[in-house]
Amino acid sequence: DYFAAENRIVYSVNEDGTYTIEECLPSRGKTGSSPIVASSTDPIISNVSEIKDGAFEDCDDVVKVYLDDAKKLKVIPKNCFNDCDMLNEVGLPDSVNRIDTKAFGGNTGIEVTIPGKEVHIVSDAFEHVSTNTINTYKGTSADDYGQYYNINVEYLSDLYTVKFLDYDGTLLKEVKDVEAGKSAEPPADPTRTGYTFTGWFRYGRIMTGLRLTCSEEITATWTKN
Repeated sequence: DYFAAENRIVYSVNEDGTYTIEECLPSRGKTGSSPIVASSTDPIISNVSEIKDGAFEDCDDVVKVYLDDAKKLKVIPKNCFNDCDMLNEVGLPDSVNRIDTKAFGGNTGIEVTIPGKEVHIVSDAFEHVSTNTINTYKGTSADDYGQYYNINVEYLSDLYTVKFLDYDGTLLKEVKDVEAGKSAEPPADPTRTGYTFTGWFRYGRIMTGLRLTCSEEITATWTKN
């Protein structure tokens, strides 16, 4: 087999040119590597069609994993994200139709976006606690699963609006009709006399790798020169 490595993730190359995630190394998210896995930082992700059992298990410094661009991925396998101490958000593509045993086991504060309408979720794929959240559409199999096992369910809308605001509330850009689980392109970095732009601010934190599950207002942040 031919293998490739990128940003502390090991892939094998399939005959059809797609990739399989073999393992995310436990050092991912530590000094020198991003704690966020997404196609913006890991371009191979968009061409992943398979993940091996336990690929992210015990990756305790990974915080967010966005797989929504992996449109050929169908299964989240056994123990895939089991016992990831810092993991708080995972986005799945609508191509996923099965989530296997202990895929999100050991996690009691995780938010998983499941846009697929008919997804078979094995009974012990999640910890059955209300501090976990499933983002999905109303009336889907993921909705039924969350309701049955007392997992918090938040409903996705088809389209959202994102407003990018300056420090004083001035609207810099409005992006409408953004699909659930997708991101909105921010405007060009703004300028302000005597200040340096440092990023976009959301819920008290600098925004990185935002994937939408609701409409948002995001504010520019500045440091004084």
